Amino acid sequence: MNEYDILNKDNMKNGIFLKIFLFLVVGGITLLIDTSISYILYHNIHLPAFLASGIGFLSGFVFNFPVNRKKVFNHSQYDRFSL
Repeated sequence: MNEYDILNKDNMKNGIFLKIFLFLVVGGITLLIDTSISYILYHNIHLPAFLASGIGFLSGFVFNFPVNRKKVFNHSQYDRFSL
């Protein structure tokens, strides 16, 4: 096996497949948040499509960014102080 083989034991030990799975799950939840809020704002509250879509996107982003940063990429608040 070479170092570029994604199915080698080292990658499985490092949890790359778990990270990919979590990334996909968080992305799917983000999609649901974005589309649900956009749909509700457009069809029920009757906002213009560009505004409903923008608010839906920002809602998904507000969920996605911190969850991916904390859970998927294991970022801590002290990383910014390291060199």
